[in-house]
Amino acid sequence: MDENSILVSTEGGRTRYKIPKHLVQGFDGHEVSLKVQKLELERFKVQKLKLKVSEK
Repeated sequence: MDENSILVSTEGGRTRYKIPKHLVQGFDGHEVSLKVQKLELERFKVQKLKLKVSEK
């Protein structure tokens, strides 16, 4: 994370987006309004990390 962006999760937390703050139009406590079209969100999508846990 950095000070110029926010992390937004979809309902259920399945998908996360790192959105630049200048694209945030508003926030009401539950929903974020953005100055970007839904089709453009893909470029802000955060890839899920796949962690491998080894047993010792």
